[in-house]
Amino acid sequence: MNLTGLGQYLYREHQLPPSAVQGSFALDTKSNNIVHQQYYLLEKQEEQTLYILQLNEQNKQLQEQIEQLKAIVCKDHPESAIC
Repeated sequence: MNLTGLGQYLYREHQLPPSAVQGSFALDTKSNNIVHQQYYLLEKQEEQTLYILQLNEQNKQLQEQIEQLKAIVCKDHPESAIC
């Protein structure tokens, strides 16, 4: 799923889509430690996904600001290198 689709899903559902890893662990005494480690890693991955979405949104806003500033500069200084 791309970032835009993931962002839309998150906005609509207020949570990340279920992971293929979630719920597929057997909770027995031999694998309990591994299961806890995997859930911890999954939680960290979800946090990173949210952070990436936040950075992507900030990046879009900054790109829009740059384009607006370019338009202003090019209006007054069409010979400028950025025009």
